[in-house]
Amino acid sequence: MNAINVSQQMIIGITNFACLAFCIYDIIDKDLQVGVFVTVQIFLVQIFAPLFFLGTIFNMAITGFVDMYHFCKLMQEDNIIRDAPNATILNVSNPSIEFKNV
Repeated sequence: MNAINVSQQMIIGITNFACLAFCIYDIIDKDLQVGVFVTVQIFLVQIFAPLFFLGTIFNMAITGFVDMYHFCKLMQEDNIIRDAPNATILNVSNPSIEFKNV
């Protein structure tokens, strides 16, 4: 998972740097306004926003599958404590918990 996150961040960082560097070059060389730089930055944020969302969903799905695997392994284990063969059902009426000297 960590390699995926690092590679995703590298791609986003390199793309942001390259686009904004070209934008700054065009602003200096062609006398464009600073609004072009802001427009490019907002455009890049809008492009990469779904990528962050999909990464979060992917991480949640993988975590869910791992948790289900561990839960299935846990359910396959035998119980250590078992009821006696002639055990009766415990009927409790008016249960309560009382704290003294706490």
